[in-house]
Amino acid sequence: MRIIYTFSVVVACLMQIGCGSSSKTQAPIVTKHESPQASYDAFSKAGQDGDWKSLAAALTPESQEAMAAMLLLPAGMAAAFNESAGEELEQILERHELSGDALEGGASNLPVKDKPAFIADVAEWLMRQGGDSSDLGIPLGDLADVEIEGDSATASIDGEPISFRRMDGGWLVQLETPASKLDDVPLSADPLQGRIGGELWTLKSIEKGPFGGFKLLADERDESSRFSSGPHILLGEAWEALKPGPGRLGGRRTITFFVPPGSNTICMNGKYEVTESNDSWVLLLYASEGDDTFVNGKVVIPKTLLAE
Repeated sequence: MRIIYTFSVVVACLMQIGCGSSSKTQAPIVTKHESPQASYDAFSKAGQDGDWKSLAAALTPESQEAMAAMLLLPAGMAAAFNESAGEELEQILERHELSGDALEGGASNLPVKDKPAFIADVAEWLMRQGGDSSDLGIPLGDLADVEIEGDSATASIDGEPISFRRMDGGWLVQLETPASKLDDVPLSADPLQGRIGGELWTLKSIEKGPFGGFKLLADERDESSRFSSGPHILLGEAWEALKPGPGRLGGRRTITFFVPPGSNTICMNGKYEVTESNDSWVLLLYASEGDDTFVNGKVVIPKTLLAE
């Protein structure tokens, strides 16, 4: 199975995504540097050395917030398949005064006092579960084309953009990716549609998922047929606990694009909004893995599916 995490340039770049309640007022824990180059050097070296605490300390407070939340996306999935590892992750969350609900995603931010320490704890836990530091997408290479304008700076690493911000006289790395543009994407009220694996796709039917949650199909298939022959979407078990309001994909609340015969992509780049009627939940959903795989539109989930 092919699993794709939407980390883009670095692991944590979904600004304003989070998994807990509102943040406590806390002075940010950062390590500032005398120039964008020095800031990048410290950030990149820490990534290569697996020194996640120093890496996080080289980030702006907003980027720390994003990285802390984004790390919980693969953590939530890894914990779901390993009970003992999940218990260890729960202990990490408790140590940082978070609950297991942090793995569900959808809130505004994480109320963590020491975000570099939290990032280090979760990143090290992920490595113990067989993760590879290269999966985190820490930018490597020579910094080029540095341009400073006031308290902001831009540069590139092998053609990929990277930004910096000066805070109280010192420079920090500012993470940015196209995922931060989710707010600019309007949720469609038309039936869910888009492309999956490059094929045009429109929602036609919905049924209970094989392990809970919901399966979204582009065909009205016969009940005797166990498997859909074409591209389809799976919303995992966490989607059964719907609540009215907006949210972002994250934690266990992701979607999986299935492209037969065996290409499965777990998508974490997206947002949704839920409303409730007497007999159904109405889910407006946007999710994207690029030009070949994306959907936007309305999913009506009958409450009878939840009662099965």
